[in-house]
Amino acid sequence: MALSLDAIELSCRPSQLPEVIEIDISEMELNDKVFIKDVKVPVGEIVTDPEMLVLNIKPASIFEEEVEEEEGLEGEEGAEGAEGEGEEGGEEKSED
Repeated sequence: MALSLDAIELSCRPSQLPEVIEIDISEMELNDKVFIKDVKVPVGEIVTDPEMLVLNIKPASIFEEEVEEEEGLEGEEGAEGAEGEGEEGGEEKSED
């Protein structure tokens, strides 16, 4: 989900101002969007432009590839380090 708007202008008495405005996204599907005109408030009137985008449902970012690539690189480095230890007889190199 990508939130596009984090504030909505509402015209009502200060004592009636809701603490939160909830939007149910449980029935929404990928690429569905919610505009101001779709938001319902219990009291008052929304003053914000009705065509403003509030949120849209986007596919989740895929981080698995990056993790797998990083693990593969670590594994290769570990393998090289193991080979180097065998060739050097377990002695550490000093680059001074």
